[in-house]
Amino acid sequence: MPQFKHTAPHTFILLALGLSAGITSLHAHAGPNDNRKSSPAKTASAKPAPAASNPKAAKPAGANAVKTAVRKAPAVAAAPQGPVPTYQNRDVVRMFARDIASRHQLDEGQVLEALQQARYQPAVAKAIVPPSQPGARNWTKYRNNHVDSMRLKSGLRFWELHEQTLKQAEDRYGVPAEIIVAIIGIETIFGRHTGNFRTIDALSTLAFDYPPAPRNRSEFFRGELESFFVLARETGLNPLEVRGSFAGAIGMGQFMPSSWRRFAVDGNNDGEIDLFHSSADTIASVGNFLKVHGWVRNGFWYSGATVEADEGSRKFAGQMVADGIIPRLSRQQLQEKGIVAAPSALGEMPGDADLLSLIDLPTGLEQTEYRLGGRNFYAVTRYNRSNFYGMSVMELAQNLRLGWDERKLLQAEAAGTSSKPAGGKASTAIVPTGLSGSGSTPASTGATSNSPSPLAEPVQVMPPPPAQLPQITPMAPNNPAASSVGNKRRT
Repeated sequence: MPQFKHTAPHTFILLALGLSAGITSLHAHAGPNDNRKSSPAKTASAKPAPAASNPKAAKPAGANAVKTAVRKAPAVAAAPQGPVPTYQNRDVVRMFARDIASRHQLDEGQVLEALQQARYQPAVAKAIVPPSQPGARNWTKYRNNHVDSMRLKSGLRFWELHEQTLKQAEDRYGVPAEIIVAIIGIETIFGRHTGNFRTIDALSTLAFDYPPAPRNRSEFFRGELESFFVLARETGLNPLEVRGSFAGAIGMGQFMPSSWRRFAVDGNNDGEIDLFHSSADTIASVGNFLKVHGWVRNGFWYSGATVEADEGSRKFAGQMVADGIIPRLSRQQLQEKGIVAAPSALGEMPGDADLLSLIDLPTGLEQTEYRLGGRNFYAVTRYNRSNFYGMSVMELAQNLRLGWDERKLLQAEAAGTSSKPAGGKASTAIVPTGLSGSGSTPASTGATSNSPSPLAEPVQVMPPPPAQLPQITPMAPNNPAASSVGNKRRT
């Protein structure tokens, strides 16, 4: 067996905003443009997996060794055409094993033995390549898929279960609880869907047999495969048993291996970092990631935006979108170019000192919606470099905050310690149209088997108000094959 040796609303109604699953596995966590030095992981070993589909972790045999059980790799389907690549007796695989063993004091034979048991996954190769004829980007469809009552109800239960941990993370990192909960909910529905590809198979496929594509990213995935072996040594994870997304993201928060090593933290002070089973570690790690990537405590999130109909304004808007989402211009500078801030769904507006970016949200072949994002929006898109993803996180977070405040108010009223809001009027929020019936069934949080009962009061669904944005010819869609580790956006 391989041993990796170390020589406030009163009546809550779901807010209509949106979201999408996106390709969660290609987080900005792992961006090679981030030159921060990774600190040594302080994990001792991961906790036992509750199910066979989750990775098992063995306790270290000593300071210089971690014993892991080898499980026979499952059979995989043959590639559609040509011979199936293997990782035995290949010079490139041997050279890789020798190189990372030398640089990280790993046992070369053990690394090579593990790689030789990796299996090429045609489904991974297919999933990583953008479609040859991509359809129109559709923010409405993307949003409706994930800003839904299922994630809302599951998120509120998760928040209730981990209220103190979320508060501690917010105090330490400055990231609101609702943002952390929204990210975990979007990524894996609180640990329910963490991926079923063997990580060593997925990363080996992309590291050594990256499919023909406009951009070959095999070097990036070799770096992740290298980080994966080091992570296995540091944590006691069995590299042959860890499972995750098709692109190698793992755990409740879907961290790439390099991101786990750089940004994951021990949230419950038990001496281990376990992003598969520990909600406390996942919560703290998401908060830490966002803080490192520029989250500003109490800072501006986003607002609405309108683009004037004249050709000059539309041309400038198109150039801003093409330039990426790094906040660069003030509200006054944008207004001079025909881009005017408007209140967000919850009335937020940028301050005079806030630097902003223009966020385009195409809705198929119809109109394009626009938002203005600040540094906090940009920080969220470092987790997944998609403006659809970033906006979905923020809108789901707003839903969660409304629901949480309503729950607390109802509890206070039941205890006789609170009165109705001034005026006695119920506050209404907006919901996305087209919510499926499946969204009404609470999902398991994956965090505990003792989840509290669902909300007593049903979530009311109301149609959104008429769009206030002008009809504008959609901008050319961003390259869907753009790297998730660059500044270009993807959906």
